[in-house]
Amino acid sequence: IPRGATAGARAAMARAWSMRDTPAYAREDFEVMRQIAEAARFTPGLWLMNRISKLWLDAASTIAFAVRPPSDYVAVYSKYFDLIEDGNADEATAHMAAYLDRHDSMLAKALQVMG
Repeated sequence: IPRGATAGARAAMARAWSMRDTPAYAREDFEVMRQIAEAARFTPGLWLMNRISKLWLDAASTIAFAVRPPSDYVAVYSKYFDLIEDGNADEATAHMAAYLDRHDSMLAKALQVMG
């Protein structure tokens, strides 16, 4: 991903963060990764994300009350964008995987309480 190509993802991240207490958060959070696929010109990934978007957004909106974005959401994503623009794919992947593992753990705990 060339330098500056994450501008759309960064804008979506900022919108998501500003909407973190509303149902619109899920849409903007999803848009972050859709924008990354677009910036990478990863057409199959973009196609897949467009196809699953309604299903994902319906599910994410339903459980949004249970899990709020972590307080380091903006910092984590900003570092991720910087890493991929700098060509540090392995470090970017490890960075985002750690964040998503932590986020998924919070989500799993919330779902256990519900179930």
